[in-house]
Order: sequence, then structure tokens, then C-alpha cells
Amino acid sequence: MVENSLLKYYLSNYDNDFLSNALDIINPRKSAGSLAALDDFASDEYQNFIRLSLIEEGLAFGTKRFLGSPMKPYYETILPSDILDLLIKFYNSLYNDDHFIPISSIMGPSDDIIVNSKIKQYGRLRISIDIYDSVQAAYYKKSSYILARFVQNDETIDTFPGQVQFFFEHTIYLKDSQPSNHLLALVKWYKPVRDHETRYYCQVDNDVNTCNIELWSNEFYEMGRDSIIPIHNILGKFIKCKFDVGTKKPKEYMAVIPLNKKISF
Repeated sequence: MVENSLLKYYLSNYDNDFLSNALDIINPRKSAGSLAALDDFASDEYQNFIRLSLIEEGLAFGTKRFLGSPMKPYYETILPSDILDLLIKFYNSLYNDDHFIPISSIMGPSDDIIVNSKIKQYGRLRISIDIYDSVQAAYYKKSSYILARFVQNDETIDTFPGQVQFFFEHTIYLKDSQPSNHLLALVKWYKPVRDHETRYYCQVDNDVNTCNIELWSNEFYEMGRDSIIPIHNILGKFIKCKFDVGTKKPKEYMAVIPLNKKISF
């Protein structure tokens, strides 16, 4: 990215034929195929996306503009009733309003906001140069593991690993306003281990800040309100692998290895 920026600068500021001929040789060509996503890379926009994903700097909402787009193919489908109930809880929390109801509950005129069960379901999501996958994208499940931050009951912030089941677009019609489109992810979150000593087993000198690899349970929480999150809340990806602790009776855990975003600011 830095190299291309310098080339563009010199290409627009030369004033002799020799430099012109030399720069034309090394002028980067437009990429083709899947590499074309790099041509649209914009570090300032990507930085805004990363900023939105940090809870400390402010919550991100599903209606905010973000850098990225769901990837085809997609299909229109109907959410199962249990997932629709979770979506209603998500909207109640997002808009601080408990007047969202499923379309099946309509009994007549009311002031409630109707939540339709119709969605556009996607298996993959592109955010600049990053591709996020889901369980639905069967061939790319290794990229379906994500990290996100949550505020706990004691007001502390913790990062949780999870696996994206699928991405989806949903539209609601708020009172006296334009339709609001939300791009969301349905995620199963992993349970933490019981103690910090096990979680930060790989720490150095009893300093958890030196621990880049954390140990987690292989079990998922039951699906709940937090299983639906805005795309903004995705912090990054991680690699999942097996990790045994102990020698005589080793116990198996899941090692969570975060992947750094391949970007420089």
C-alpha cells in the first residue's frame, strides 16, 4: 500500500520524459479476480471499522455505515421462530424499546413495531481485504471463527471467541422513518474455562498481558440475545486448535490464537 502511494505521487509529479518512461515500467497494474479487492483498499475507512469494533471507544450500532459487503451467493429465507425471538430481543436492546413484536403476533391495529421474519442470508462477508466466512460456507469454515468484545455484568470488558453460523440482512420499518437495514451475524459463543490460571496457561512471568494464546472450552453457550451482533462488533479472527494440559491425565482445551489484521496505519 505504501509502495503504491509513493508511485502514484511520483507519477503525478514528474516533468521529464526519462522519469516518465521509467515509472511506466513499474506502475502497478490493476488486479484481476479475487485480488481485485486490494485495489479498493482504503486504510482510513478500514481504521474507522476497527474503531467501531472497540467497545471502549463507543458502541457500534447496526444502522451505521461500515466498510464491507456481504458476498454472493445469497438467498431469501424465513428465520425460524426461535431465531426471530432472538432478533426481537436484539432490536429491543439496540433501540431501547420493548415494542418490537413478531409478525405472527399481529392481532389488530397497534403501536408496536412489526419484525418480519424474512431475511437475506449470506455465507461470506468481505471487509476490505478480509474475508469472513460462516458455517454456511462449508468449504471455508476455518475462517468462520471470530472474536468480539462484550460488557460483563460487573462493567468489565472481555473478548469472547465464537463461530459465525451465517450473516444476514434484515429490514425493519420504524415509526415515522425510512426503512432501516441491518447487516448482522448469528454467532455461537464458546464457554470460558473455569479459572484464569487455565485460560492464561501460556502467560510468561504471571503476566496475562504476555499471553497471546488463551485456552477456552470446546462447548458453546446456548443461543441467546448476544448470539446476534452487528457486523461492526467483530473484532477479528482467530485460529482454533487442540491443546492438552497435563501429562498423566491430560485434559483437552481449545487454544484461541488471534490473527492480527494485516494492515499498517
